Amino acid sequence: MHFPKDVLLDHFLSPEELQESIKHSYMLTVPKNWSKHREFIDPAVEAAELKEHAELHARATTALTRITSLANASQKGRTAANVRRCIETFGRHNTDKTYTPKPALNMDVIKGPLPQKTPRAGPDTGSSEVQIAVLTAKIKVLADQLDAKGTKDHVGHRDLRLMVHRRQKLLNYLKRKERGSDRWKVLTETLGLGEATYKGEISF
Repeated sequence: MHFPKDVLLDHFLSPEELQESIKHSYMLTVPKNWSKHREFIDPAVEAAELKEHAELHARATTALTRITSLANASQKGRTAANVRRCIETFGRHNTDKTYTPKPALNMDVIKGPLPQKTPRAGPDTGSSEVQIAVLTAKIKVLADQLDAKGTKDHVGHRDLRLMVHRRQKLLNYLKRKERGSDRWKVLTETLGLGEATYKGEISF
């Protein structure tokens, strides 16, 4: 069974890891007895054992696929997958390679080539755009839960307001910092964030 590279799985697994585990389990469980002393092996028995093994392996593969599918995951598992998606989509360890850098404020003062940035040690999890994307995913989940529960969950509404205002501050900061760069445009368009999300007071 093959999985698309961009698919997300539960339990922090990647499609490559799941595929490798399935392949490795097949090699560990394939019948070995018939590989020795071929002259004493009954071809019919050998074929039956291989067929049974293939059927059991297919059932195990289906079970693993269901276990790791986000469709069967808990809300915590789906949220963790959304966080990973936000990091990979908006993290600067990926976007720095594709986005046009914003113009420097003092280009007339700078002489010679611009200083090179220090390479990142790992995935970007702390930049403003990643935090905004993660907050947006959590806000969507909490808002849907509050719609289902009703209006009596005062703690939930308070948490929602806190997340919305925190996102609002990060958006205002990023807008001032990026000055309409590709990073800002892609973030707001991808997440569907309009001016109301970062201008003025938002309340529920």
